[in-house]
Amino acid sequence: MIPDRDGVLPRRRSNASWLFPGVAGEPKTANMFSTQITERIQKATGVRMTVHQFRHACAAIYLKHRPGEYETVKRLLGHLNNQTTINFYCGLETTQANEAFGKIIKFDDAAWGAYRCWQRSELRQWKQRSDSSI
Repeated sequence: MIPDRDGVLPRRRSNASWLFPGVAGEPKTANMFSTQITERIQKATGVRMTVHQFRHACAAIYLKHRPGEYETVKRLLGHLNNQTTINFYCGLETTQANEAFGKIIKFDDAAWGAYRCWQRSELRQWKQRSDSSI
């Protein structure tokens, strides 16, 4: 095996017909492949994550960076129906929407505060002008 440039994922030199050949040149079983991926993720990150959890994490990360692109995620995950993808991942965007709304509200609070300060300043100036005219 030759380590990749980051030294995390090894590459095999093999002329096997399989994309992920086992030691004897036969394809790896789904269980073996899943276990190896889980172990690699844990070794690289310190987090134990199953292949299924990794799959969900990838979809969530993609949608975090590209909100609403359910069709792409549907294709990546192999879902037959777009509604399956939407039903499962739509809640994640609710969190993002709440965060974005929170930023808007904070901005509006600051803008409203600045406006109120301006109003008080204008009121003071008006009072000063009217007091001096008496």
